[in-house]
Amino acid sequence: MAINPNTYFAPALTDLQSELTAKIGSMKSILALPNIKKPNIPKDQQISAMDYLLKVFSALGIDPQVIFNAFLSSIFDEATAKLEEFVIKGIADSFGQKGIQISPYINAPLTANSAQIQIFKDNNFKYLKELIPETFLQTVKQKIAKDLMIMIFGPKDGPVAEALNPNAAEREYLISNAVCGIGMFAISNDPQLRDSDIEYTRIKKRQELENGQVIYEISCQDVKITLPENPTIFFQGGGVNTAGQTLPLTPYQSIVQVNQYVVNQSQKINNEKNSNKVGKSFLQILVEALINSISTLVQPYLPSVFTTIQDAVTAENNFPAGSVSFPTIDFVASMCEINNLSSSNDTDTEKKRKKEFVRSLLNSLLKDLIKLLLVYLIKRFKKFVKDYFAKKATERQKRKAEKARLKYEKVLSKVKDTQDKVEKYQAAISVLTDFLGAI
Repeated sequence: MAINPNTYFAPALTDLQSELTAKIGSMKSILALPNIKKPNIPKDQQISAMDYLLKVFSALGIDPQVIFNAFLSSIFDEATAKLEEFVIKGIADSFGQKGIQISPYINAPLTANSAQIQIFKDNNFKYLKELIPETFLQTVKQKIAKDLMIMIFGPKDGPVAEALNPNAAEREYLISNAVCGIGMFAISNDPQLRDSDIEYTRIKKRQELENGQVIYEISCQDVKITLPENPTIFFQGGGVNTAGQTLPLTPYQSIVQVNQYVVNQSQKINNEKNSNKVGKSFLQILVEALINSISTLVQPYLPSVFTTIQDAVTAENNFPAGSVSFPTIDFVASMCEINNLSSSNDTDTEKKRKKEFVRSLLNSLLKDLIKLLLVYLIKRFKKFVKDYFAKKATERQKRKAEKARLKYEKVLSKVKDTQDKVEKYQAAISVLTDFLGAI
């Protein structure tokens, strides 16, 4: 009998056969896969700790503004000595990196290895905390806040500039170091720029600072900020947000006033298409600017500290007067000086020594900020996890209740069915009884 060519037969596998062939295919896939290795991302390509924490904040729906405010408050608080402690640590590390231990005095710049240098740093910090008054910056924090405004907004000359700092040479120094610091120390993952791009950015930023019209990208929109004609309202009170206030503002209150002023400026030009976008707030920009500028801001107040150290070493070791000299410029380099080092022929050791004060001070502030972010984040994350498991437990109880209800309804349905059958049987028996009785 010939095979019918129009008949098609699709063979089917049993459940057991299907399961076996599926497992074999899965095992072959695993054997064929290469060994999975965790990517070893270079450190300079990894996301910064700051950006990662902010991403976690965003994922949890938490606004980090409260932490930025707490950080600024702790740095500019005239009743605390956190900033002074960080500066003292920077000085101690700078001495140690040069192979100098202050007490007992050891000067071994050529023979000290990395382990000895770290010991020198630790010993120097303990000694300087006892030697230097912890409030040596207490009375100048308001001036530091004003100088920070020049480094952020400018201008170089004019009534606004003179209201913030009447010394033209100091204003030039502040603006120059603000420009030199661009692209040097970063706490966020900014786009990778070529040297030529950085130089262009510096030229453009210098023009903006000198003119006092600075453009910042705030919440994904470019905002041109110009300080008011009388910026003293931020520091002496009497502004829009301080109506009727007669007492001078604290440094932190002044920073808050400046931030509110920029927020108001940003809202005036708010672009509707950017309303749902997330970007850096000005408060975050201000915090980053403070960390990058702090070494320049405190530098004018350090010569007296180094003179105190010099006198202490001379007295403790009975050295002849003038035989030991610790000029500030030997231990604290400006941003522009560090910037020039990158293209010089100085050795790596010399570069480390020049950068040590700035590196130590910036890292201290950054660690403090990250610590504040972490503590707050852990607290909120614990609450988030607690609420999550509580909701999961509630949902689980709801599912159990629903299952019990369905089971109870099923039982009732069976009972009802049984009752209906009994009633039918009774009706049938009644009919049958009547029938039998009639016979």
